[in-house]
Amino acid sequence: MKDCDFCYDFGLYNNCEYNNRVIIERNKFKKIFDISNSHFNNDNIIPVSISYNEFSLKAKFDEISSNREIIVEKCIFSDEVDFSDCTFRKKIVILNSAT
Repeated sequence: MKDCDFCYDFGLYNNCEYNNRVIIERNKFKKIFDISNSHFNNDNIIPVSISYNEFSLKAKFDEISSNREIIVEKCIFSDEVDFSDCTFRKKIVILNSAT
């Protein structure tokens, strides 16, 4: 998903599983962003990438799991960011983001 403006809550949850590449890039989330309970199972070299996004309200990453790296970079978070109860089998990198 790229270059979108979301004026309503955005949610990928309820035990969703992603077995391929996940890229969330250059979007504006004007309401709640929620990918709680998502499971990233991709086994390829490409990590989960969340970059150059603006989050106006709460960003919920709670109870996610990943067997690949998750890279969050150059994002703007204007409210609470929640990474509670997560399971990471590889590293999570948060770079050059602002709150």
